[in-house]
Amino acid sequence: MKKHRSFSQAIANVTSVLDLLSKQRVDANDNIKTLYTQVKEIAAKLDIKEEIPRVCRLQTARNNVPYSTEEEYYRRAVYVPYLDDFCNSLKECFESLKETVASLQHILPEFCTKTDFYSLEAAFNFYEEDLSHKEVVQNEFMLWKEKWSQENLKLFPKQPLVL
Repeated sequence: MKKHRSFSQAIANVTSVLDLLSKQRVDANDNIKTLYTQVKEIAAKLDIKEEIPRVCRLQTARNNVPYSTEEEYYRRAVYVPYLDDFCNSLKECFESLKETVASLQHILPEFCTKTDFYSLEAAFNFYEEDLSHKEVVQNEFMLWKEKWSQENLKLFPKQPLVL
């Protein structure tokens, strides 16, 4: 049986992952120590020699970070840039939809009975090209709200897939 997740749950999950990665980024010096130790142990078992790229003063084609230890090199050249890039990618994918998803939640029966049409403004703006006139959508929302305000609260679906 497949579990259905709501968009709001997905956004919440992404937000918690971003929070975790941000903490990892802040504590990068401590986190890399544990990770680096584990990598060295695995490399030793596989008989892989630790090497770092050569560094030249005038080299411009490679990531030429200053370092005093191999661990510091990998932290500066690999670990921190990877965390930054991954966080930025998640933000690009999900941050722009956050307001729209939050707005769309207001069509759920649980929320529509407690709100007005203007809470759907971000969702309406996002889907404006696909929808008819704003007044028509507003009247449809009022009918939807009226329908669910007459229902028993326990019967309210919690996710759009149940509707």
